[in-house]
Amino acid sequence: MKTAVKAASLAASVLLAACAGAPEQTAQTSNAAPYDNRPDWVKLPMVEDGLASTQCVAKKGSSSIMQAKATALARAEIARQIEVKATALDKTYQRLTEASAGDSFGSSFESVSKTVANQNLSGTRAVKAEYVMGIDGQPEYCVMVTMSPSLTKDLFNDLMKEADANLSAQNEAILYEEFKAFKAHNELDELTAQ
Repeated sequence: MKTAVKAASLAASVLLAACAGAPEQTAQTSNAAPYDNRPDWVKLPMVEDGLASTQCVAKKGSSSIMQAKATALARAEIARQIEVKATALDKTYQRLTEASAGDSFGSSFESVSKTVANQNLSGTRAVKAEYVMGIDGQPEYCVMVTMSPSLTKDLFNDLMKEADANLSAQNEAILYEEFKAFKAHNELDELTAQ
């Protein structure tokens, strides 16, 4: 547990340092959008029934520093995905419990998601890393971090346990499918656009 907390603290520190040192983006003077020819694993990171994130950093400094920074950013994104999925779980769980047992339901998945995410982030791992040419034509160092399907299932079980969710096996299976579903990705996109 202490190792997971230390890893999460380190990731948050690196993320804050990255944000503080990031130069302000300027508006493009051209109306034409640049062509994004980065590989698919960078643009659309995926692992079936698991979680994935690819983050890129500008090519500056040593590759070990760039890898640590991109990995920390990718892990932070997976933590954010977990929080969004937990919010979606709350909505589905409330619908299921209201339909079967009135208004009784346990504590919010959303409220326990940060704790559970921090416990499970130690199970993520970098599966791909390489230099790519960014949209702006400058080289970037990109890292893809994933949480395997088995660890994603463990994460779901931890959320159920911590939220004190009490459902039938059938409703729990429905909830797990919702957790893995594309719907949560849509909500993540909506939150990102705001």
